[in-house]
Amino acid sequence: MKKTYKIAGVQDAVVSFMTLKMKVTFEDGADEQAVMAQVLANCKKAEPDCEIFL
Repeated sequence: MKKTYKIAGVQDAVVSFMTLKMKVTFEDGADEQAVMAQVLANCKKAEPDCEIFL
């Protein structure tokens, strides 16, 4: 089952649980730091010990 979550500023996001990596494509003009803060907050809802390295 695929779940969809919308975050302002994100054009596309792909998560590979096999490699433990996520690729985020930003919308034009998006504040990347603010968007990634929201991405991290949403990740922590699913996995509390989630970390994002840029």
